[in-house]
Order: sequence, then structure tokens, then C-alpha cells
Amino acid sequence: MLRALNAKGYLARCATCFTKVTSQSDAGFLIDNYDNPRALWTIESVADNVVALKAETGKYLARCRGCLDGYGDTDTLSVQETSSAASNAQFRLVPV
Repeated sequence: MLRALNAKGYLARCATCFTKVTSQSDAGFLIDNYDNPRALWTIESVADNVVALKAETGKYLARCRGCLDGYGDTDTLSVQETSSAASNAQFRLVPV
């Protein structure tokens, strides 16, 4: 589970959260119920301090530019990639 530090919620996927999704992918969002299967992620090590987050669907959380109408060229998150090797599905761990 991944819990937001500044919000009361766990990262999860949602298939119908947005009405105007321009790609066929699920979006990431926060939920209160940590034992929901949609909030369970497998963390896969890709490289030194680089990970990919795999959803229960087998797809990876990834940055997606232009996937939500009204957000222009802004990167949003979606569960769309099929491989952890995709650069948009890789996240660097940064100490806080």
C-alpha cells in the first residue's frame, strides 16, 4: 500500500473515475479503505532507487501526457503500461 503523507488516503486505481479519459486506461486516485484490492501494488525494482508499481490487473502505474481532457499537455497518472521497462512507468525513490 502507498499512503499519501499529506492526505488521508491510499493510492488505488479506478476504471470509471473520469468521464473524459482520452486513453483506455485506469486512473490513480486516493481511497480510505487500504484493504481494497485496487489499493494493493507490487513494487518492482527496476534499477538502483528506481521502481515500478504494478496493479492487481498486471498493468503498471505510469505518467500519461494528454490522457485527460482539459489537462492539455499535463502529465497525469494512469494504470496503462504492460511493462516495467517503459520509462513512463518508472519512478525514482527520493529520501524525504
